[in-house]
Amino acid sequence: MANIDDIRSAVEAMDAFLMKRQDDHVKRVESALVKLQKDILNKLTLLRTNKKGQLEGIRLNLKNAQKIHRRVEELFKSDFTNEMRALIKDFRSVNAAISRSYKYLDEATEFTDIDNNAMKVLRDGVYQDYIEISGTKKQQIIQSMYDLVVGGGDFDDVVTAVQAALTGTTRPGAVGRNLLAEARTLARDSIMQYQQEVNHLVAEEIGIKHFMYVGDIMATTRDFCRKRVGKVYTRNQIDSWTFKWSGKSGPAYTHRGGYNCRHHWQGVRPEWLEGKKKLDVADWNLEQREKG
Repeated sequence: MANIDDIRSAVEAMDAFLMKRQDDHVKRVESALVKLQKDILNKLTLLRTNKKGQLEGIRLNLKNAQKIHRRVEELFKSDFTNEMRALIKDFRSVNAAISRSYKYLDEATEFTDIDNNAMKVLRDGVYQDYIEISGTKKQQIIQSMYDLVVGGGDFDDVVTAVQAALTGTTRPGAVGRNLLAEARTLARDSIMQYQQEVNHLVAEEIGIKHFMYVGDIMATTRDFCRKRVGKVYTRNQIDSWTFKWSGKSGPAYTHRGGYNCRHHWQGVRPEWLEGKKKLDVADWNLEQREKG
């Protein structure tokens, strides 16, 4: 029978996996958007300007803007949405990670055809989220370009409009509520939520009905998480939390504390806990220890 040490091993293994996947996915998002912005800015050179850098010749520039419009549509697909589709294929690694974590607890896991179909629906949903946030920014770029062409703005204003929609700045590391910021958040949260959704499928099939909230407590930890770390709850208890809390972005079982939350639920059986309803996990240092 599994014990507290086995639970800790399972939690550490899953936490290391999730942190690495989050970091990798954010890097892939950033790389895709850097390329997209560079390629779009290169296409803007089709616009005609005078010596002062002002857009001139509305008829000609409208034709050029239409060419850029078509190319922007293509670039969003090739540079971003196709890359995000490839990124989401990596979600399949979650299945193996969950199976590995439950092996520490001597629990055998198996994914059925029904599970596989459900997981595909979940992955497709994440892809649609990327399509939605990128589509809004794409229209922002296109509309800004046409407005400046018709209004006779400066070429630099068109460049700024592209940067504002995609990265917000040319300075590395800066963020804003642009596509880069939104996609980073989605990259971090979607892999965590997917892991919890698949974990629920597995827990149901092997008859686990209790879940321990795990993760570090740091200065930025929300009160919702701080009060629950190390405690064990049933699924019914977790589903009963319908109140509002800081950062809430969805149900507690899948979204945990909310946006950018690094905590997760670990399925346990009461007999593994030596009669305890709470574990002291303060010395586990999941966030601070060197990544596996």
